Amino acid sequence: HMFAGVAEASMEILYVDQKTKPEELGNALKKLLEENPIPQDKTITAMGIDLTLGEFQAKNIDSAIPDRPVIVFSMDGHALLLNTKAMDQLGIGKAVKDPGDHSYYERDKDGTPTGLVIEIPAMKQCQKLMEYDLSMEERQQILMDLAKSYSALGYTSISDAMSADDENAQDLEALKILDQKGQLPLRVSTSFRYCGEDVINAEKTLDLMKRNLE
Repeated sequence: HMFAGVAEASMEILYVDQKTKPEELGNALKKLLEENPIPQDKTITAMGIDLTLGEFQAKNIDSAIPDRPVIVFSMDGHALLLNTKAMDQLGIGKAVKDPGDHSYYERDKDGTPTGLVIEIPAMKQCQKLMEYDLSMEERQQILMDLAKSYSALGYTSISDAMSADDENAQDLEALKILDQKGQLPLRVSTSFRYCGEDVINAEKTLDLMKRNLE
Protein backbone atom coordinates (compact mmCIF):
# COMPACT_ATOMS: atom_id res chain seq x y z
CA HIS A 1 0.00 0.00 0.00
CA MET A 2 2.37 2.65 -1.26
CA PHE A 3 -0.30 5.36 -1.29
CA ALA A 4 -1.27 4.52 2.28
CA GLY A 5 2.35 5.34 3.04
CA VAL A 6 1.73 8.85 1.71
CA ALA A 7 -1.15 9.28 4.15
CA GLU A 8 0.88 7.84 7.02
CA ALA A 9 3.80 10.16 6.29
CA SER A 10 1.43 13.14 6.20
CA MET A 11 -0.29 12.64 9.53
CA GLU A 12 1.12 12.87 13.01
CA ILE A 13 0.77 9.26 14.13
CA LEU A 14 1.36 7.83 17.58
CA TYR A 15 2.73 4.28 17.50
CA VAL A 16 1.27 2.06 20.20
CA ASP A 17 3.12 -1.00 21.44
CA GLN A 18 1.62 -4.10 19.84
CA LYS A 19 1.33 -5.81 23.24
CA THR A 20 -0.88 -3.08 24.71
CA LYS A 21 -4.00 -4.54 26.34
CA PRO A 22 -7.48 -2.96 26.06
CA GLU A 23 -7.43 -1.68 29.65
CA GLU A 24 -3.99 -0.11 29.02
CA LEU A 25 -4.78 1.66 25.75
CA GLY A 26 -6.08 4.97 27.10
CA ASN A 27 -3.11 5.62 29.38
CA ALA A 28 -0.68 4.42 26.69
CA LEU A 29 -2.13 6.95 24.22
CA LYS A 30 -2.11 9.72 26.83
CA LYS A 31 1.57 9.09 27.59
CA LEU A 32 2.48 9.08 23.89
CA LEU A 33 0.52 12.30 23.43
CA GLU A 34 2.45 13.97 26.25
CA GLU A 35 5.72 12.93 24.60
CA ASN A 36 4.54 13.89 21.09
CA PRO A 37 2.00 16.74 21.39
CA ILE A 38 -0.59 16.99 18.63
CA PRO A 39 -2.40 20.33 18.09
CA GLN A 40 -5.71 20.57 19.90
CA ASP A 41 -7.66 21.02 16.66
CA LYS A 42 -6.25 17.81 15.14
CA THR A 43 -7.58 14.28 15.47
CA ILE A 44 -5.32 12.06 17.55
CA THR A 45 -4.27 9.23 15.23
CA ALA A 46 -2.47 6.08 16.31
CA MET A 47 -1.68 2.59 15.10
CA GLY A 48 0.17 -0.55 16.09
CA ILE A 49 -2.21 -2.86 17.93
CA ASP A 50 -4.19 -5.81 16.56
CA LEU A 51 -7.88 -4.91 16.60
CA THR A 52 -9.15 -7.92 14.67
CA LEU A 53 -9.70 -9.94 17.85
CA GLY A 54 -12.55 -7.58 18.74
CA GLU A 55 -11.55 -6.97 22.34
CA PHE A 56 -11.00 -3.18 22.14
CA GLN A 57 -13.80 -0.63 22.63
CA ALA A 58 -14.23 3.13 22.71
CA LYS A 59 -14.37 3.08 26.50
CA ASN A 60 -10.74 1.90 26.58
CA ILE A 61 -9.76 5.29 25.13
CA ASP A 62 -12.48 7.38 26.82
CA SER A 63 -11.09 6.56 30.24
CA ALA A 64 -8.02 8.70 29.51
CA ILE A 65 -8.97 10.90 26.53
CA PRO A 66 -12.70 11.72 26.59
CA ASP A 67 -12.61 15.24 25.13
CA ARG A 68 -10.74 14.84 21.80
CA PRO A 69 -11.46 12.59 18.78
CA VAL A 70 -9.15 9.58 18.60
CA ILE A 71 -8.67 7.02 15.82
CA VAL A 72 -6.50 3.95 16.33
CA PHE A 73 -5.72 1.84 13.25
CA SER A 74 -5.23 -1.89 13.50
CA MET A 75 -1.72 -3.05 12.61
CA ASP A 76 -3.12 -4.98 9.62
CA GLY A 77 -5.07 -2.02 8.21
CA HIS A 78 -8.41 -3.85 8.24
CA ALA A 79 -10.01 -2.27 11.30
CA LEU A 80 -9.94 0.90 13.36
CA LEU A 81 -11.10 1.99 16.79
CA LEU A 82 -12.85 5.26 17.58
CA ASN A 83 -13.39 6.85 20.94
CA THR A 84 -16.83 8.24 21.81
CA LYS A 85 -15.85 11.81 20.88
CA ALA A 86 -14.86 10.65 17.38
CA MET A 87 -18.09 8.67 16.99
CA ASP A 88 -20.11 11.71 18.03
CA GLN A 89 -18.36 13.91 15.45
CA LEU A 90 -18.93 11.30 12.74
CA GLY A 91 -22.56 10.72 13.68
CA ILE A 92 -21.97 7.03 14.41
CA GLY A 93 -24.73 5.93 16.75
CA LYS A 94 -27.28 3.19 17.13
CA ALA A 95 -29.08 4.13 13.90
CA VAL A 96 -25.97 3.97 11.67
CA LYS A 97 -26.20 1.32 8.96
CA ASP A 98 -23.49 -1.23 8.26
CA PRO A 99 -22.10 -1.15 4.70
CA GLY A 100 -22.38 -4.94 4.44
CA ASP A 101 -22.00 -8.31 6.09
CA HIS A 102 -18.21 -8.19 5.98
CA SER A 103 -17.78 -4.50 6.83
CA TYR A 104 -19.59 -3.22 9.87
CA TYR A 105 -19.64 -1.36 13.17
CA GLU A 106 -19.15 -3.73 16.10
CA ARG A 107 -22.12 -3.35 18.47
CA ASP A 108 -23.02 -4.23 22.03
CA LYS A 109 -26.11 -6.23 23.03
CA ASP A 110 -28.52 -3.32 22.52
CA GLY A 111 -27.12 -2.44 19.07
CA THR A 112 -24.99 0.55 20.08
CA PRO A 113 -21.62 0.79 18.26
CA THR A 114 -18.70 -0.04 20.56
CA GLY A 115 -16.18 2.04 18.57
CA LEU A 116 -14.65 -0.84 16.62
CA VAL A 117 -14.99 -0.45 12.84
CA ILE A 118 -14.33 -3.48 10.65
CA GLU A 119 -13.05 -3.42 7.05
CA ILE A 120 -12.62 -0.76 4.38
CA PRO A 121 -16.19 0.30 3.41
CA ALA A 122 -17.10 1.17 7.01
CA MET A 123 -13.64 2.62 7.67
CA LYS A 124 -14.04 4.96 4.68
CA GLN A 125 -17.00 6.55 6.45
CA CYS A 126 -14.55 7.81 9.08
CA GLN A 127 -12.35 9.64 6.56
CA LYS A 128 -13.34 13.21 7.37
CA LEU A 129 -11.44 12.89 10.65
CA MET A 130 -8.32 11.83 8.72
CA GLU A 131 -8.05 14.57 6.08
CA TYR A 132 -4.63 15.95 5.20
CA ASP A 133 -3.45 18.45 2.60
CA LEU A 134 -0.27 18.09 0.52
CA SER A 135 1.11 19.90 -2.48
CA MET A 136 1.96 17.91 -5.61
CA GLU A 137 5.65 18.44 -4.86
CA GLU A 138 5.24 17.06 -1.33
CA ARG A 139 3.43 14.00 -2.68
CA GLN A 140 6.20 13.38 -5.18
CA GLN A 141 8.87 13.63 -2.49
CA ILE A 142 7.09 11.19 -0.18
CA LEU A 143 6.51 8.72 -3.02
CA MET A 144 10.16 9.00 -4.07
CA ASP A 145 11.34 8.39 -0.51
CA LEU A 146 9.08 5.34 -0.26
CA ALA A 147 10.21 3.99 -3.63
CA LYS A 148 13.86 4.40 -2.66
CA SER A 149 13.31 2.61 0.65
CA TYR A 150 11.68 -0.34 -1.15
CA SER A 151 14.47 -0.38 -3.73
CA ALA A 152 17.14 -0.35 -1.02
CA LEU A 153 15.62 -3.57 0.34
CA GLY A 154 15.98 -5.22 -3.06
CA TYR A 155 12.46 -4.82 -4.39
CA THR A 156 12.14 -4.16 -8.14
CA SER A 157 8.32 -4.12 -8.35
CA ILE A 158 5.38 -3.46 -6.03
CA SER A 159 1.64 -3.97 -6.41
CA ASP A 160 -0.54 -1.46 -4.57
CA ALA A 161 -4.00 -2.86 -3.95
CA MET A 162 -6.97 -0.47 -3.91
CA SER A 163 -4.98 2.43 -5.30
CA ALA A 164 -6.53 3.56 -8.57
CA ASP A 165 -9.83 5.10 -7.55
CA ASP A 166 -10.81 8.78 -7.24
CA GLU A 167 -9.46 9.42 -3.74
CA ASN A 168 -5.94 8.54 -4.89
CA ALA A 169 -6.05 10.72 -8.01
CA GLN A 170 -3.42 13.17 -6.75
CA ASP A 171 -1.06 10.42 -5.67
CA LEU A 172 -1.46 8.73 -9.06
CA GLU A 173 -0.66 12.02 -10.78
CA ALA A 174 2.44 12.48 -8.61
CA LEU A 175 3.55 8.94 -9.43
CA LYS A 176 2.96 9.56 -13.13
CA ILE A 177 5.13 12.70 -13.00
CA LEU A 178 7.98 10.79 -11.35
CA ASP A 179 7.66 8.04 -13.98
CA GLN A 180 7.70 10.53 -16.84
CA LYS A 181 10.87 12.07 -15.38
CA GLY A 182 12.45 8.61 -15.24
CA GLN A 183 12.98 8.93 -11.49
CA LEU A 184 11.21 5.80 -10.23
CA PRO A 185 13.68 3.10 -9.17
CA LEU A 186 11.08 0.31 -9.42
CA ARG A 187 7.86 -0.71 -11.18
CA VAL A 188 4.53 0.15 -9.55
CA SER A 189 1.33 -1.74 -10.41
CA THR A 190 -1.97 -0.18 -9.26
CA SER A 191 -5.43 -1.73 -8.94
CA PHE A 192 -9.05 -0.84 -8.28
CA ARG A 193 -11.05 -1.24 -5.10
CA TYR A 194 -14.38 -3.03 -5.30
CA CYS A 195 -16.84 -2.39 -2.46
CA GLY A 196 -20.12 -3.32 -4.16
CA GLU A 197 -22.15 -1.80 -6.99
CA ASP A 198 -23.19 1.18 -4.87
CA VAL A 199 -19.55 2.29 -4.72
CA ILE A 200 -18.12 1.46 -8.12
CA ASN A 201 -19.79 -0.19 -11.13
CA ALA A 202 -18.39 -1.45 -14.41
CA GLU A 203 -19.02 1.80 -16.30
CA LYS A 204 -17.25 3.91 -13.70
CA THR A 205 -14.38 1.41 -13.54
CA LEU A 206 -13.79 1.69 -17.29
CA ASP A 207 -13.88 5.48 -17.07
CA LEU A 208 -11.27 5.47 -14.30
CA MET A 209 -9.08 3.08 -16.24
CA LYS A 210 -9.16 5.29 -19.33
CA ARG A 211 -8.31 8.40 -17.33
CA ASN A 212 -5.42 6.71 -15.55
CA LEU A 213 -3.98 5.53 -18.85
CA GLU A 214 -4.06 9.01 -20.43
